Amino acid sequence: MSQTSRSAGGQAPLLRLLPIGVAILGTAAAFAAAQALTPGRYATLLLERGWTQPVTVGLFFWGVGHALKRLWVQAMERRALKICKVAFVRDPIQPHAAGPMIQQLEPHKDSLAGGVAAAVLSYFRSHRPTRDEVVDVAHKAMDQARDDVELAYRPLNAVMWLLPLSGFVGTVLGMSAAIASFDGVISSIADNLSALAPSVQGLATAFDTTLLALVGVIPLKLMEVGLDARDQRLVRSIDDALGTGYVQRLDLAGIAQQSPLEAVLDRY
Repeated sequence: MSQTSRSAGGQAPLLRLLPIGVAILGTAAAFAAAQALTPGRYATLLLERGWTQPVTVGLFFWGVGHALKRLWVQAMERRALKICKVAFVRDPIQPHAAGPMIQQLEPHKDSLAGGVAAAVLSYFRSHRPTRDEVVDVAHKAMDQARDDVELAYRPLNAVMWLLPLSGFVGTVLGMSAAIASFDGVISSIADNLSALAPSVQGLATAFDTTLLALVGVIPLKLMEVGLDARDQRLVRSIDDALGTGYVQRLDLAGIAQQSPLEAVLDRY
């Protein structure tokens, strides 16, 4: 099951729109502040350095929106894990209880915890397995959960690639403007030092666009590192409570003693 069918599949429309909403509101607020602070270094950085600056700021806040979205999803995942753990503590882990437990966890099937629990319980209900077989199922379910978490970071990783590229485009545009003005500078610098202005403006654009992009990447990377650490702890908790750790408590001996007819009746 992919991330789209798990975490994203169960997300509310508001959560899906969070990144673009943060991007629009954050960019608007940043440029409104720049207008209010005119003249000044901040206003110059955003308002006088070309069209790439709004793009860079928008990308930054889009990344912030994805980070906030992931933080929200993590809270939902932890809640689902807590509910699953409570269900397993309250109900005895017996072959006849697996079916009702699967139905009980149906509302949480889109979560990582619910997906892992359903995979293990479904195999437990549908087969007469050895412990090694169920452990293998648990490992595969956990591998899928890790893949889902990794997939969730693709938008944030894309932003951190696009931000430097946006700054680089601004650098190229600024350098091009500076180079294009060199002919005029060479011909008139002896008579008028103001001829340097176009070159200086182009160089300033080149450096400031790069500066803004680099300043944006650093906090996004720190957010990613922090969020990833939280996700790794979450995945380990799921594995301990519902994956391999859960399998160790399954009544495999009990189901092995059932006749085929009893195993079929247990499923209904």
